[in-house]
Amino acid sequence: MTERWETFERIAAGAEDDGRENRALLEKIKEWEAVSWRKDEVVVPQPNWGFYVFLTDHDEATKELAPRAMENWVQLIRQVQGADNADEPRPCADEVLRRFRLDIVDIEEESVPGQPVSIDRVRECFRALVRGLETSDDDGEDEKEYFSVPPPTRNTVCLALDADKVRMLATLSLSQDSRTYEAYKVQAVDIKWQRPKFMRGSREYRGVMDLDIIKLARAYITCIDGLRDYSE
Repeated sequence: MTERWETFERIAAGAEDDGRENRALLEKIKEWEAVSWRKDEVVVPQPNWGFYVFLTDHDEATKELAPRAMENWVQLIRQVQGADNADEPRPCADEVLRRFRLDIVDIEEESVPGQPVSIDRVRECFRALVRGLETSDDDGEDEKEYFSVPPPTRNTVCLALDADKVRMLATLSLSQDSRTYEAYKVQAVDIKWQRPKFMRGSREYRGVMDLDIIKLARAYITCIDGLRDYSE
Protein backbone atom coordinates (compact mmCIF):
# COMPACT_ATOMS: atom_id res chain seq x y z
CA MET A 1 0.00 0.00 0.00
CA THR A 2 1.45 3.37 -1.00
CA GLU A 3 1.80 6.39 1.27
CA ARG A 4 -0.87 8.21 -0.73
CA TRP A 5 -3.34 5.38 -0.29
CA GLU A 6 -2.59 5.36 3.45
CA THR A 7 -3.35 9.10 3.41
CA PHE A 8 -6.66 8.33 1.73
CA GLU A 9 -7.48 5.79 4.42
CA ARG A 10 -6.64 8.33 7.13
CA ILE A 11 -8.75 11.08 5.56
CA ALA A 12 -11.68 8.72 5.21
CA ALA A 13 -11.43 7.32 8.73
CA GLY A 14 -14.75 7.36 10.52
CA ALA A 15 -16.80 7.69 7.36
CA GLU A 16 -19.25 5.10 6.18
CA ASP A 17 -17.53 2.45 4.05
CA ASP A 18 -19.72 3.21 1.06
CA GLY A 19 -19.07 6.95 1.27
CA ARG A 20 -15.45 7.31 2.38
CA GLU A 21 -14.06 7.79 -1.14
CA ASN A 22 -16.49 10.63 -1.81
CA ARG A 23 -15.63 12.28 1.50
CA ALA A 24 -11.91 11.92 0.87
CA LEU A 25 -12.28 13.36 -2.63
CA LEU A 26 -14.17 16.43 -1.41
CA GLU A 27 -11.53 16.94 1.29
CA LYS A 28 -8.77 16.87 -1.32
CA ILE A 29 -10.64 19.30 -3.58
CA LYS A 30 -10.95 21.70 -0.67
CA GLU A 31 -7.27 21.29 0.25
CA TRP A 32 -5.76 21.67 -3.23
CA GLU A 33 -7.97 24.21 -4.92
CA ALA A 34 -7.70 26.83 -2.19
CA VAL A 35 -3.91 27.05 -2.37
CA SER A 36 -2.25 30.08 -3.95
CA TRP A 37 0.95 29.10 -5.75
CA ARG A 38 2.17 32.65 -6.40
CA LYS A 39 2.90 34.90 -3.44
CA ASP A 40 2.04 38.04 -5.37
CA GLU A 41 -1.27 36.80 -6.80
CA VAL A 42 -4.64 35.70 -5.51
CA VAL A 43 -5.75 32.46 -7.15
CA VAL A 44 -9.51 32.05 -7.35
CA PRO A 45 -10.41 28.51 -6.25
CA GLN A 46 -11.87 26.20 -8.89
CA PRO A 47 -13.61 23.60 -6.72
CA ASN A 48 -13.91 20.88 -9.34
CA TRP A 49 -12.20 17.57 -10.01
CA GLY A 50 -11.56 15.53 -13.12
CA PHE A 51 -9.08 15.25 -15.97
CA TYR A 52 -8.10 16.70 -19.32
CA VAL A 53 -8.82 14.16 -22.07
CA PHE A 54 -6.72 14.08 -25.25
CA LEU A 55 -7.90 12.28 -28.39
CA THR A 56 -5.03 10.57 -30.20
CA ASP A 57 -7.13 9.76 -33.29
CA HIS A 58 -8.98 12.42 -35.27
CA ASP A 59 -10.87 10.56 -37.97
CA GLU A 60 -14.46 11.69 -38.47
CA ALA A 61 -15.99 8.63 -36.80
CA THR A 62 -13.93 9.17 -33.63
CA LYS A 63 -14.76 12.86 -33.45
CA GLU A 64 -18.46 12.12 -33.88
CA LEU A 65 -18.44 9.48 -31.14
CA ALA A 66 -16.40 11.52 -28.63
CA PRO A 67 -19.33 13.51 -27.12
CA ARG A 68 -21.34 10.31 -26.57
CA ALA A 69 -18.27 8.64 -25.07
CA MET A 70 -17.86 11.47 -22.55
CA GLU A 71 -21.55 11.45 -21.71
CA ASN A 72 -21.51 7.72 -21.04
CA TRP A 73 -18.36 8.03 -18.94
CA VAL A 74 -19.89 10.73 -16.77
CA GLN A 75 -22.99 8.60 -16.28
CA LEU A 76 -20.82 5.63 -15.34
CA ILE A 77 -18.90 7.67 -12.74
CA ARG A 78 -22.24 8.88 -11.41
CA GLN A 79 -23.21 5.25 -10.91
CA VAL A 80 -19.84 4.21 -9.46
CA GLN A 81 -19.78 7.02 -6.91
CA GLY A 82 -23.27 6.08 -5.76
CA ALA A 83 -25.44 8.94 -6.97
CA ASP A 84 -27.88 6.57 -8.67
CA ASN A 85 -28.69 4.42 -5.66
CA ALA A 86 -32.47 4.53 -5.80
CA ASP A 87 -33.15 3.85 -2.13
CA GLU A 88 -30.36 5.89 -0.53
CA PRO A 89 -27.68 7.77 -2.52
CA ARG A 90 -24.16 7.26 -1.20
CA PRO A 91 -23.00 10.07 1.13
CA CYS A 92 -21.70 13.14 -0.74
CA ALA A 93 -22.34 11.50 -4.13
CA ASP A 94 -24.41 14.34 -5.57
CA GLU A 95 -21.79 16.92 -4.56
CA VAL A 96 -18.97 14.83 -6.03
CA LEU A 97 -20.82 14.51 -9.33
CA ARG A 98 -21.70 18.22 -9.39
CA ARG A 99 -17.98 18.99 -9.29
CA PHE A 100 -16.85 16.34 -11.82
CA ARG A 101 -15.45 17.43 -15.20
CA LEU A 102 -13.84 15.68 -18.16
CA ASP A 103 -12.47 18.29 -20.56
CA ILE A 104 -11.59 17.20 -24.10
CA VAL A 105 -8.54 19.04 -25.44
CA ASP A 106 -8.35 19.46 -29.20
CA ILE A 107 -4.86 18.66 -30.55
CA GLU A 108 -5.91 17.73 -34.08
CA GLU A 109 -3.43 20.20 -35.55
CA GLU A 110 -0.66 18.17 -33.91
CA SER A 111 -1.64 15.02 -35.80
CA VAL A 112 -0.53 13.65 -39.14
CA PRO A 113 -3.54 12.69 -41.29
CA GLY A 114 -4.26 9.00 -40.90
CA GLN A 115 -1.85 8.55 -37.98
CA PRO A 116 -2.52 8.73 -34.24
CA VAL A 117 -0.88 11.34 -32.04
CA SER A 118 1.91 9.76 -29.98
CA ILE A 119 1.83 9.68 -26.19
CA ASP A 120 5.01 11.78 -26.14
CA ARG A 121 3.20 14.44 -28.15
CA VAL A 122 0.19 14.25 -25.85
CA ARG A 123 2.52 14.88 -22.92
CA GLU A 124 4.09 17.88 -24.65
CA CYS A 125 0.67 19.38 -25.35
CA PHE A 126 -0.41 18.69 -21.77
CA ARG A 127 2.67 20.50 -20.45
CA ALA A 128 1.96 23.47 -22.69
CA LEU A 129 -1.63 23.59 -21.45
CA VAL A 130 -0.61 23.49 -17.77
CA ARG A 131 2.12 26.09 -18.26
CA GLY A 132 -0.46 28.31 -19.92
CA LEU A 133 -2.51 28.25 -16.72
CA GLU A 134 0.36 30.13 -15.03
CA THR A 135 -0.22 28.47 -11.68
CA SER A 136 3.47 28.15 -10.83
CA ASP A 137 6.70 30.09 -11.22
CA ASP A 138 8.18 27.53 -13.62
CA ASP A 139 9.04 29.35 -16.85
CA GLY A 140 9.41 26.06 -18.71
CA GLU A 141 12.35 27.25 -20.79
CA ASP A 142 14.54 24.24 -20.12
CA GLU A 143 12.84 20.93 -20.93
CA LYS A 144 15.79 19.09 -19.40
CA GLU A 145 14.89 20.36 -15.95
CA TYR A 146 12.38 18.45 -13.84
CA PHE A 147 8.98 19.87 -14.62
CA SER A 148 7.50 21.50 -11.50
CA VAL A 149 3.72 21.32 -11.37
CA PRO A 150 1.45 22.34 -8.49
CA PRO A 151 -1.66 20.39 -7.45
CA PRO A 152 -4.37 19.38 -8.15
CA THR A 153 -4.08 16.04 -9.97
CA ARG A 154 -5.62 17.46 -13.16
CA ASN A 155 -2.29 19.30 -13.56
CA THR A 156 -0.14 16.17 -13.25
CA VAL A 157 -2.11 13.41 -14.99
CA CYS A 158 -4.15 13.50 -18.19
CA LEU A 159 -6.06 10.81 -20.05
CA ALA A 160 -5.51 9.72 -23.66
CA LEU A 161 -8.13 8.04 -25.84
CA ASP A 162 -7.52 6.40 -29.19
CA ALA A 163 -10.27 5.43 -31.63
CA ASP A 164 -10.84 2.04 -29.97
CA LYS A 165 -11.21 3.57 -26.49
CA VAL A 166 -13.62 6.22 -27.74
CA ARG A 167 -15.71 3.55 -29.43
CA MET A 168 -15.62 1.42 -26.26
CA LEU A 169 -16.90 4.31 -24.12
CA ALA A 170 -19.49 5.42 -26.67
CA THR A 171 -21.03 1.95 -26.83
CA LEU A 172 -21.14 1.22 -23.10
CA SER A 173 -24.29 -0.52 -21.96
CA LEU A 174 -24.60 0.93 -18.48
CA SER A 175 -25.07 -1.75 -15.84
CA GLN A 176 -26.01 -1.52 -12.19
CA ASP A 177 -22.95 -3.60 -11.27
CA SER A 178 -19.77 -1.53 -11.61
CA ARG A 179 -17.68 -4.71 -11.56
CA THR A 180 -18.82 -5.20 -15.13
CA TYR A 181 -16.36 -2.47 -16.17
CA GLU A 182 -13.28 -3.55 -14.22
CA ALA A 183 -11.56 -4.73 -17.40
CA TYR A 184 -12.21 -1.46 -19.25
CA LYS A 185 -9.17 0.81 -19.22
CA VAL A 186 -7.80 3.99 -20.78
CA GLN A 187 -4.27 5.40 -20.89
CA ALA A 188 -3.19 7.84 -18.18
CA VAL A 189 -0.17 10.06 -18.90
CA ASP A 190 2.26 11.46 -16.31
CA ILE A 191 3.22 15.06 -17.09
CA LYS A 192 6.50 14.89 -15.15
CA TRP A 193 8.04 11.89 -16.87
CA GLN A 194 11.30 12.54 -18.70
CA ARG A 195 12.82 10.08 -21.16
CA PRO A 196 15.88 8.54 -19.44
CA LYS A 197 19.22 8.29 -21.18
CA PHE A 198 19.33 4.57 -20.55
CA MET A 199 16.45 2.13 -20.22
CA ARG A 200 17.11 -0.50 -17.55
CA GLY A 201 14.81 -3.24 -18.83
CA SER A 202 11.35 -3.71 -20.26
CA ARG A 203 9.64 -3.01 -16.92
CA GLU A 204 11.08 0.48 -16.61
CA TYR A 205 8.46 3.07 -15.73
CA ARG A 206 7.66 5.06 -18.88
CA GLY A 207 5.23 7.68 -17.66
CA VAL A 208 2.06 6.04 -18.94
CA MET A 209 -0.19 3.32 -17.55
CA ASP A 210 -3.60 1.76 -18.00
CA LEU A 211 -6.25 3.17 -15.68
CA ASP A 212 -9.62 1.58 -14.92
CA ILE A 213 -12.40 3.78 -16.27
CA ILE A 214 -14.29 3.37 -12.98
CA LYS A 215 -11.39 4.48 -10.73
CA LEU A 216 -11.09 8.14 -11.65
CA ALA A 217 -11.91 9.35 -8.13
CA ARG A 218 -9.29 7.12 -6.51
CA ALA A 219 -6.70 8.17 -9.11
CA TYR A 220 -7.49 11.84 -8.47
CA ILE A 221 -6.91 11.37 -4.74
CA THR A 222 -3.71 9.33 -4.98
CA CYS A 223 -1.89 10.55 -8.12
CA ILE A 224 -1.07 14.10 -7.05
CA ASP A 225 2.64 13.57 -7.79
CA GLY A 226 2.08 11.54 -10.94
CA LEU A 227 1.52 7.88 -11.74
CA ARG A 228 4.74 6.25 -10.58
CA ASP A 229 3.48 5.38 -7.10
CA TYR A 230 -0.11 4.61 -8.07
CA SER A 231 -1.15 1.24 -6.70
CA GLU A 232 -4.17 -0.91 -7.37
